[in-house]
Amino acid sequence: MIAILGDGAGFVLVLQRREAVAYPEGFHVGFLVDDVALVHAVHARATAAGLPISPVETDNRSTRTYCRAPEGYLVEVGCPRVTASRG
Repeated sequence: MIAILGDGAGFVLVLQRREAVAYPEGFHVGFLVDDVALVHAVHARATAAGLPISPVETDNRSTRTYCRAPEGYLVEVGCPRVTASRG
């Protein structure tokens, strides 16, 4: 099984599995971005494209959204919460 994800701007991510694999509960691929607005933009773009995407969530850790990619991979786009200790 192979899934190839691209953003149309040159970024390509290839996920390949050669044998059956059982992933642990909560396993996902995450992409961290620097701006909460980008999380919302990704959500809007995925929604407009008809993709299955979670609502945008915000808590003490981050603002994020999740989408199921081809073959069921769970993909997160999130912006970590900036704290005084992180800058």
